[in-house]
Amino acid sequence: MPALTTPPPTESERPTERLGRSPGDAELRRAWWSLALFPVSFLAAFMIGEGLFSWLDDDLGDPAIWVIVVAGVPALAVFALPALLTYRLGRRAIRLGRADGMTPAIIAGSLAAGFVGVNVVAFAITVVFG
Repeated sequence: MPALTTPPPTESERPTERLGRSPGDAELRRAWWSLALFPVSFLAAFMIGEGLFSWLDDDLGDPAIWVIVVAGVPALAVFALPALLTYRLGRRAIRLGRADGMTPAIIAGSLAAGFVGVNVVAFAITVVFG
């Protein structure tokens, strides 16, 4: 009695191709999902920045500018990491045939640039006006 199973996919058939999706679609979905890493990176950046600040600050008055910079730069870099991942996945989606692959990367870059910009402006105002 013959079995009623489908044959295994050949080397050229990928599961996404059998469903009518291109590999670029999968990369685009991953790029959109990578935006969900921003809340995690925000918490990590907050912990890193506050941890370094409390470790370096002497609690004797206003902190030195170098303490703020040394604590802030790694925190801002950690916050921007999902934007780099989203950019990479978006570029891969474009290479695999999705022209709209940079849309999530633009959103991620805008979010990261806005967060860094707000923090740099706040730092500059603090330095200038004390």
